[in-house]
Amino acid sequence: MPSKLFASIGLSQKSAFGIHMAMYGTPLLYLFEKYVFDDWDFLVSLILLFFMDTVVGSIASIVEGKFKPSQGAKMFGMKLIGYTFTVICIGIMDNTLIAGRANWLEGIVDAGAYAVLMAFEGASVLKNIYRIYPFEPIKLILAKLEIYYNRQKNKVDPEL
Repeated sequence: MPSKLFASIGLSQKSAFGIHMAMYGTPLLYLFEKYVFDDWDFLVSLILLFFMDTVVGSIASIVEGKFKPSQGAKMFGMKLIGYTFTVICIGIMDNTLIAGRANWLEGIVDAGAYAVLMAFEGASVLKNIYRIYPFEPIKLILAKLEIYYNRQKNKVDPEL
């Protein structure tokens, strides 16, 4: 909750709540935060990786002589839309109440899905760093992630 974030930087709870309401004052956003998504620490981490991937990927494309701003902007927009709806969908699945009680997915869906999102985004950053500077430890990390990914993919759908 952003008001918790503001309180954690030393503001009083009333001041933090006031800033929160000024920024997000509508009841709709309050309900969104209560029932759909409230993990702001995860979101900040994902956004940092997202922008890091965008910057490093752009640099790698420039170094390789393949940089096209229009294509980069399109990819950025599509990725942003995809991540936004994915995070909202995960939040809804995790926070849905059944007969007034938490469902059996609570805490499971978001933890697993967030870990997957972070792993894919982190791997993408590492791949782009490797495109700029082929550093051997990065190659080994990426190879290990690829092996793990293929094992998990085969468990889900053996035909892939």
